[in-house]
Amino acid sequence: MAMSAQQQNFISDMMAWAEQMLAARAKGQELVARFNLNSVLSKLNDQEIAEIESFAHLDSDKITGAVTALQIINTALGDNVSGQATNLIKLKG
Repeated sequence: MAMSAQQQNFISDMMAWAEQMLAARAKGQELVARFNLNSVLSKLNDQEIAEIESFAHLDSDKITGAVTALQIINTALGDNVSGQATNLIKLKG
């Protein structure tokens, strides 16, 4: 029995999503590294953040919270050898 179009579309969509997640993980790892390397937390000033219109809704706690979220996501995906990321890599073919 041949795969249905729905099944084929699902698998294709999962493969594309896996690629995006692996790319997002790599970008997340880079952002966390830059945050740490540049000691961003110690340099964040809520008043300076608020002076930039597009950042006015943010403060140092919200930015730090987002970095923490990135760290948690990266940890959940793990590495390319034993982590959940291996399941995504397997979809790449």
